[in-house]
Amino acid sequence: MRDMVAGDDKVFLEPDAEYGGYVVECPSLPGTYSQGKTVSEALANIQEAIQLTLEDMESAGSRSSILPKCW
Repeated sequence: MRDMVAGDDKVFLEPDAEYGGYVVECPSLPGTYSQGKTVSEALANIQEAIQLTLEDMESAGSRSSILPKCW
């Protein structure tokens, strides 16, 4: 598994032979995963997944005052 770092924030990226691309997760937002055929695509997709998760949390009234350390 490879760490992708943006400042102190991390997402975890790893190759997925079955998919033929990469799987990426944001550990500070459990259940926030994505994938892409390339590293760039996977990272763009996880950014979108993080944003959607945060929007869902906010609309449910459960968004923490501490933003996740993903991106």
